[in-house]
Amino acid sequence: MADKKVFVEPEQIRTLAKTFQDWSTNMDTFLQKVNLLEIRPGSMPEGGLLVNRFKDRTGQLKTTLTNLQTMLYNTGAELFKIADVYATTHDLNKDDIDRLNDIINTISTTFPGVKDVIPQKVPTL
Repeated sequence: MADKKVFVEPEQIRTLAKTFQDWSTNMDTFLQKVNLLEIRPGSMPEGGLLVNRFKDRTGQLKTTLTNLQTMLYNTGAELFKIADVYATTHDLNKDDIDRLNDIINTISTTFPGVKDVIPQKVPTL
């Protein structure tokens, strides 16, 4: 596993983050539909019990959907933060490579053989 390189694209992470937040926004539709749910059991005595149980269950469903919506939104927000960190790291690594290339070029003016030992071009990230 140590030999394998992992390349992280901040834009792909941002795309995933947006997907999570879009899912969160889409939960509004489900919550609105749950709010419209009702039953009309008629005038039988058991009807009141049925209405109460139905209200309890729809209340639990609303709570679950609201928690899911919050979780989806927060996951997206965290992924945006992670993407920002990776973007900064990517820029820092590129800066390090550019500085290393400058050092190699400077050294090679005095010691031309250094480019045979140290690669002249370091791949750009």
